[in-house]
Amino acid sequence: MFAAIDVGNTAVKLALFDGEDVLHRWRFATDVALQPVDYWTRFRSVLIAQDIRPSSVTEAAIVSVVPDVTLIIDEACREFFRCAPFTFAPGAAVPVETRYDPALGADRLMNVVAAVRFHGPGPLVVVDLGTAVKFEAVDGDGVHLGGAISPGIAIATDELFSRAALVARTSPHVPDAAVGRSTQKAVDAGVFLGYAGMVNAMVARFRGELDSNARVIATGGWAAPLAGECRFDEIDPDLTVKGLRVVYELNADATGRR
Repeated sequence: MFAAIDVGNTAVKLALFDGEDVLHRWRFATDVALQPVDYWTRFRSVLIAQDIRPSSVTEAAIVSVVPDVTLIIDEACREFFRCAPFTFAPGAAVPVETRYDPALGADRLMNVVAAVRFHGPGPLVVVDLGTAVKFEAVDGDGVHLGGAISPGIAIATDELFSRAALVARTSPHVPDAAVGRSTQKAVDAGVFLGYAGMVNAMVARFRGELDSNARVIATGGWAAPLAGECRFDEIDPDLTVKGLRVVYELNADATGRR
């Protein structure tokens, strides 16, 4: 089995593949203080709960935007999965062309790779609603033209709760109306409908620069909650790890890892 590990600022996502199919997926909080054995303990517990022997994982790959955690996860794979993971880094082969500068985030590139492979052809607008809201533009030839980044819902609400003394810290809920009749309902409406409006406006701008018929592919933890208000053509919660698997296969073939 193949394990794809996506290390984000908020969560570490572990996905187990059989071929192109995602069999299971799990999320763990990203914590730079944890040691390899701590992450391994978390990985092992969820595998055992699904009656999966950890030894059945024979290949692994990592994509990360948190360098300190990358090394820890790499060591955990080597010591406990007993395989040397492929860690995506600049210079690795990818099956798409991008016109972005070399600082393009690895997770964003994986999203583009998977969107083109599994939801193409273009033009596409890829929206990742995670810690940040990230938009990617892919033209009709499958070329990544660039994108946009905005603070995510969790960042915005954390800042609101920390600065507004009379606004109680709560988890946002999907609103039942735009006009809230309590502070909680007003926050819900402002957060969800405000972000939905921003996403829809950005999608419209991207379509104006790409193609009015560009399809919108969404991923990330906030994609499903916002789906009722946003114009998504498809939601793919596994977009990043699917892209990582594609890139791993390409580099494994090129380097003779298998």
